[in-house]
Amino acid sequence: MEQDGKLLFLDILLERMDISGLKLCIYRKPTYTDQYLNFSLHHPVKHKLSVVRTLLERSQQLVTVSQDKIQEDAHVEEALQACDYPSWSFSKVRRQLRAVLTNKRNFLPVCDSKLSKRRAVSLL
Repeated sequence: MEQDGKLLFLDILLERMDISGLKLCIYRKPTYTDQYLNFSLHHPVKHKLSVVRTLLERSQQLVTVSQDKIQEDAHVEEALQACDYPSWSFSKVRRQLRAVLTNKRNFLPVCDSKLSKRRAVSLL
């Protein structure tokens, strides 16, 4: 139910703006604890970095206002540091995300002959 031009949907806060349309932010319930996989626990580093990646990608993909993105990234970093995540983990994930974004911009479609053969065989 919309109240004061705001609508909560899953973990997103949709806010109606005067002229520009909609503003999207990450929403957390007041009882949300910011508990994530602790970095010092015995889990693969790949899993721990995926926690950082998921939260940072979510803010970059969903939040529409750049100031809100900065605040959300700061909140994510603070919450994960409370779970013993080192600063290098944020740097590494941000570097990976920039590389993926750069690769998407430079992507030229290439025909993969093996994939094409597999599709042809599966159609027969």
